[in-house]
Amino acid sequence: MRGVAIVDGQFVVVRDEVTATDREANVRWTMLTTAEAKITAKNAIELRKDGKKLKIEVVEPAKVTMKTWPTLPPTDYESQNPGTILVGFEVKAPPGTSTALTVKLTPQHAKVSKSKIKELENWMK
Repeated sequence: MRGVAIVDGQFVVVRDEVTATDREANVRWTMLTTAEAKITAKNAIELRKDGKKLKIEVVEPAKVTMKTWPTLPPTDYESQNPGTILVGFEVKAPPGTSTALTVKLTPQHAKVSKSKIKELENWMK
């Protein structure tokens, strides 16, 4: 399940709630961008474009591996994606467990917010 919301008019939160099957799952969360990307912390990437910044911060889970990936197509007959990159993270989900992936997308001039991100079932309450 996925939920996307604007919080306090300041930032966007993307929350994914996933459940692994009877085997460990390697979960990859990605976003395509044309911005310059730099991993700035164990749970954050900063995007820069046209003098603006956007911070991508993984709120949960606590242990993730931040990454960037090229967008080169695997075959020569697929369309190119010039000027793009994938940014995101990978996390392992143990067999039979549920995991929440909560990501904040915060523009450079947003006010700092300590709002707790609720489970998706409680978003409309």
